[in-house]
Amino acid sequence: MKYKIAIVGATGLVGRKVLQILEERNLVNNDFVLFASKKSKNKKLKIGKEKFVVKELNEKIYDFNFDYAIFCTNEEISKTYIPRLSKYEEHVNNHQLDIVKAFNEKGYIIGLESVEQLSEGLK
Repeated sequence: MKYKIAIVGATGLVGRKVLQILEERNLVNNDFVLFASKKSKNKKLKIGKEKFVVKELNEKIYDFNFDYAIFCTNEEISKTYIPRLSKYEEHVNNHQLDIVKAFNEKGYIIGLESVEQLSEGLK
């Protein structure tokens, strides 16, 4: 079965890692709609053998009727879009903190969950 999956924040570090994981886990045979900021609009990103054109994130996201949406965005953007998508019974995950935690555990980054942790992270 093919799913229609939104990747919000697809061009950022976390979004690109999500795309990589989708390929590694052979989940590329789905219909993807990629969203990012205005500056990334019309970029082309490859998932599997197919290229997808990035769309600008705005209120038109609600017109797509996704089966799933994966948010790789900051809290402000997630808080803006996730509640309404959930209202229409679309399955939404914000895996940003999960990915930061995993990268932190592997030593790829120093993952911080809040600004208050910044001074400790810089040591």
